[in-house]
Amino acid sequence: MTDELDKSSSARQNSTESVDPTGQDYVAIGKTLIALLEEGATLAGLEARQLITTLPKLIMAWLLSLPILLFFWLGLSSTAGMYVYAVSDSAVIGIASFTVLQALCFVLLQLYIKRSKHWMSFPYTRENIRALIEGVQRATSEKEQKKPSENSRD
Repeated sequence: MTDELDKSSSARQNSTESVDPTGQDYVAIGKTLIALLEEGATLAGLEARQLITTLPKLIMAWLLSLPILLFFWLGLSSTAGMYVYAVSDSAVIGIASFTVLQALCFVLLQLYIKRSKHWMSFPYTRENIRALIEGVQRATSEKEQKKPSENSRD
């Protein structure tokens, strides 16, 4: 136990003795920092190149997924309509349930779009800008009101 304490105290003494008062440590730190920044820039460049080569493939996959999603939805809706037809033995009710399902989905999407349009219009930012403009207008109008009263004192 005492050997470990002696080793740690001598290591502390060596570390304090190794500090160079001439600033060579700062030069080494600076060189290390520059090397890290260069490596980071190189890595960012490589990742950007990877992104540029991957982006067209990603766009193509997204575009191909749209018809697949459309066919999935039609298959799911058709299955629901066929199930209603099988249960009710009425083709009219089966087709009507398919149509109602499509209409319900359309209405829900329209409500979502309407709500999203509201949030995409930056309501809090516009409110903040409006309050800032009103504050500036109030401050300038108060300044203008003080000026004539100061002139009347002269």
